[in-house]
Amino acid sequence: MVNIMQKTTSSKISSLHSVVNKISKVHFLYIITFAVQIIIYAAWKLITPEAIRLRWYMVLSLLVVNTLVWYIARIKSSSTQKYKFLAIILIIADIAAASFSVYTQRGMASRAVALFIVPLIVSAFLLSRAALYFTACLCAVTYSIT
Repeated sequence: MVNIMQKTTSSKISSLHSVVNKISKVHFLYIITFAVQIIIYAAWKLITPEAIRLRWYMVLSLLVVNTLVWYIARIKSSSTQKYKFLAIILIIADIAAASFSVYTQRGMASRAVALFIVPLIVSAFLLSRAALYFTACLCAVTYSIT
């Protein structure tokens, strides 16, 4: 009986390890997309230089957070709490990036509202249903505050 519990715990840890690792790698593409958007906006002079600078700060902070999460996630651990904590960090960073984008892009009229789906997807892949509900509520609260 104990051996079966160890196998299920071990498989859950292995699953969380691989999913957090993959999600953090996909986030690099997400960050590159932000960077390309900023480059295009800057080349066509669609936004002010100060807005470009603020967006680069946001991309840089996302890159730092994601790189740390990826680096820590690639190291195997015997704790599911470590991987859940890393997922929460990614979710909070995604919510912050989405709310910043909505704030800097015309508020309610912004197309960046669609970015709030990214933390919901990450939460759905990695955490429980209760965590998904909490993430949805947190997204709604940050959107309304923004």
